[in-house]
Amino acid sequence: MKVVIRADASIKIGAGHVMRCLTLADALKKHTNVEVIFVCREQPGQLREVISKRGYEVISLPEKKKNYDPEISAPAHAKWLGVSWKQDIEDTLVAIGKEKVDWLIVDHYAIDYRWHQSAKTICNKLMVIDDLADRKYDCDILLDQTYGRNPETYHSLVKEGCQLLVGAKYTLLVDDFFRLRYQALEKRKKINKINRILVSLGSMDPDNLTSIILRGLNQAIWEYYPDVDVVLGSHAPHLQSVINESKQHKLNINVHVDVSNMAELMLYSDLAIGTGGTTSWERCCLGLPTIILQLADNQKEVIRGLIQTGAVRYISGKNIAEEIVTECAELQSNIAELHNLSDQSFKVVNGIGAHMAAIRLLPEKTYYGKDVAIRYVNQSDGDLIYKWQTDPKTRLYSDNPALPEYEEHILWLENKLNDHTCFIFMMEHANEPAGVVRLDYNDESNDSCFYVVSIYIAPEFYRKGIGSIALNYISRIFDSVDLHAKIHDKNIASQQLFLSAGYIQQQKGCFYIRKPLKVNIVDSSL
Repeated sequence: MKVVIRADASIKIGAGHVMRCLTLADALKKHTNVEVIFVCREQPGQLREVISKRGYEVISLPEKKKNYDPEISAPAHAKWLGVSWKQDIEDTLVAIGKEKVDWLIVDHYAIDYRWHQSAKTICNKLMVIDDLADRKYDCDILLDQTYGRNPETYHSLVKEGCQLLVGAKYTLLVDDFFRLRYQALEKRKKINKINRILVSLGSMDPDNLTSIILRGLNQAIWEYYPDVDVVLGSHAPHLQSVINESKQHKLNINVHVDVSNMAELMLYSDLAIGTGGTTSWERCCLGLPTIILQLADNQKEVIRGLIQTGAVRYISGKNIAEEIVTECAELQSNIAELHNLSDQSFKVVNGIGAHMAAIRLLPEKTYYGKDVAIRYVNQSDGDLIYKWQTDPKTRLYSDNPALPEYEEHILWLENKLNDHTCFIFMMEHANEPAGVVRLDYNDESNDSCFYVVSIYIAPEFYRKGIGSIALNYISRIFDSVDLHAKIHDKNIASQQLFLSAGYIQQQKGCFYIRKPLKVNIVDSSL
């Protein structure tokens, strides 16, 4: 498999587009043997070295024109491309060469359907990552991780047959955040004061708002002095100014440059001050209470959704230092609000969006060539799932053999879909619904937390190898936590299925456990 990603980073554009594409690339490599190449235009603030350090080849396009003036019909962000779309696709075609790639992934506000159409000569399929919905697209898959985004927004902007992966459940986060999520679930319950604050306004922060926020934190009255972590990129134009200011601050300020442990910094923190960019989703995944401000127009809808759900505290930015003083005072006196912010944040992002997107791009095949993928279950699947759950074959080895009432089932499904600790997936065989896999979070034990896995296949899809592939997906996604299964002692087929997926039968007989493939436990009390 060969995948090419066309994305840019610069002081103006920021790092977010390239970073989320790197996350998707990592997820693709985790699920299949794939070669990923990045195509990026040379410009100040580009991330060539960052991409290379992650193990990916980077092909650089020539520097953009200094006085490029977009045509009238160009997208609103056309200047970010630096050249005309025709020149950019010409440069990209030359960079890729004559060999056709399996997937071309484009993450660029300046590129629209005209570029996409021209690119189809060099790719079998094309994916677009976007969050503006402000132009037409010609692609096979479109991913928009905006919280609360309605798929109908894109119906007039894409062609029929385009798969829409829409909403925060498809947020592209590196695995570090999900690996620490269960620790965060436990840590946030115990918060009783603000011990540590994270300040992160993007890697560049061209307007040096970080310094203004630090002044606000300096002016605030603290019952207990918190430590403060500031995160910036090495190319940030005001980095040295922030470092100098931190040395004269009454709080203990730690300035981190080009961090590789953002997930751990967020886990350590009790409060964040940030923007509506990519880090919004990272904070939500770890339930980190946040004071948020808007830095760009494309963040407006993101912030509005987070405010409406109660996941953030918003400051207007008219007088940032004073607003920070006010917010810090209110949150110190209202710890219940910190708990509420955390609870609502956890509901926004689950941390596995990159894997769910990767599976849609490159699904595994059964031994006779049919694609098997998993997707999120939604409320419209209720009737079909009820049909399967009331089938005698499905209930034969169930813990509760009694048939559920329809209304009871629909309410159960709604509660599961609203539970941010539960994951429920639909298995698909050649795009046809074929069964369900569910993971329920168990935190009753003080020693460890784990997920309980249950699976059932639609009777018409028995013995097709679907369950085995689905459990392999689950094992790779949930590789950092214990997975448990309880299987009836007469259900030989299910026992063999879980044993083949790496689960070990326990002495108690009907219990099976798969230990974490990777261990990443950190001391979040620092």
